[in-house]
Amino acid sequence: MRAVLFDFDYTLADPSGWVFAALNAGLSAAHLPERDDYSLKKLIGLPLDQQFEQLGGRGADARQYSAFRNAYISFRDAHASVGTHFFKTVPATLTTLNQAGYVLGIVSTGARKRIVELLNREGLMRHFRVVVGGCKDKAEGIRRTVQELGVSNDDSLYVGDRPDDREFAMCANIRFIAVCSGAFKSSEFPVGTEVANDVAELLRNLGIHSASDR
Repeated sequence: MRAVLFDFDYTLADPSGWVFAALNAGLSAAHLPERDDYSLKKLIGLPLDQQFEQLGGRGADARQYSAFRNAYISFRDAHASVGTHFFKTVPATLTTLNQAGYVLGIVSTGARKRIVELLNREGLMRHFRVVVGGCKDKAEGIRRTVQELGVSNDDSLYVGDRPDDREFAMCANIRFIAVCSGAFKSSEFPVGTEVANDVAELLRNLGIHSASDR
């Protein structure tokens, strides 16, 4: 048995319809300057407290972070469902991976409740054996998920859109493939990183032919 574990935002799904506005709502509540979408996109995938620090909250008091977090969560809960869309190649890619004998999982810093709700909405939950959300330590989340799935490290793969996702996979001692569907270009990943433009191209890296290639 082989396993593919995915990050979520900007790997499988595009949260642009809500996430930038949510972060700016948080910044406004914390009395910090709002940021442009490109700057914010680079932070998606980090835990929320780390995002806050990089957005000017380093050294802020607990009340500021609480105001930021509460405003962010309030906006997220009101808008994330309609503001997140799976990349169009995702459903067919997941089906092809399942048919090829792979078991699938998700390890993400995003809230598990939101991820599961979106997967159920699109009828994609059936493809995944494990969904781990709210992950503060992705390397540990990856290790535990591999163990839960009962697969070896050599038969496991993590797919993410950030350079630090590669570091987490390396710490967990499993293969990593980057996708360029987020804020980072192929040139921004360390030399030697396996890179695919999106999850559909991931199939070629794995030597799997999709139905459209047959």
